[in-house]
Amino acid sequence: MQHQRMRRLERFALGPSLGQCCGGAVVLAFERLDVSDLNWVTTLGKRIAQGLSTVRSVSFAPAA
Repeated sequence: MQHQRMRRLERFALGPSLGQCCGGAVVLAFERLDVSDLNWVTTLGKRIAQGLSTVRSVSFAPAA
């Protein structure tokens, strides 16, 4: 059974509430992973251990 991809972007204001003094903002991406993601996560871990760079692109557009 394939789960619905759960991805979201969340904006955090930087400032005294986060222990930051300079202000500004950061946007973080959150994604739910499950066992079907194990293959690429394992591959990523091996590449990191070998010192290899890796890029993974994801879409936050609504599912078709």
